[in-house]
Amino acid sequence: MILRETIFNDLTEAQKSGDADVVSTLRLLISNIRNKEIEKRVEAGGDSAKSLLDEGEIQNAVQSEIKKRKDAISFYLKGKREDLAQKEQKEIEILSRYARQLLSDDDVRKEVKKVIGEVGAAGPGDLGKVMGQVMSRLKGRADGGVVNTIVRELLTKTS
Repeated sequence: MILRETIFNDLTEAQKSGDADVVSTLRLLISNIRNKEIEKRVEAGGDSAKSLLDEGEIQNAVQSEIKKRKDAISFYLKGKREDLAQKEQKEIEILSRYARQLLSDDDVRKEVKKVIGEVGAAGPGDLGKVMGQVMSRLKGRADGGVVNTIVRELLTKTS
């Protein structure tokens, strides 16, 4: 079963069981997915046959929703609103069921080292070159912030 169908089926099950947290979280995710489908349909000239997103695009939508909540948590914690931060954390847990598992920091570090060697990066000035290559290889499998931190760390050591 494809991810899109799984999400829609889980929404139906959550509605039947009365799980309001799952229902509201999945409705927001589905809204994001449908908006992306509409954008894609408009770009395709209205061809509805091309309106559905592929698995990677749905994964990106899930990751986007998780990132929004992580950002919200940091703001809520700064504002001393632990109750709202806990709500966002619960939504992250719900969304994580649909997220592809991200690579570990060690796996990202290995890939970054490989790219640094391939492009001949010599220092922090080559950040853009390395980031572009790494992100294209790890698209959807690694958090951009983590990749950026590791690239900066390794490029600083090489200079």
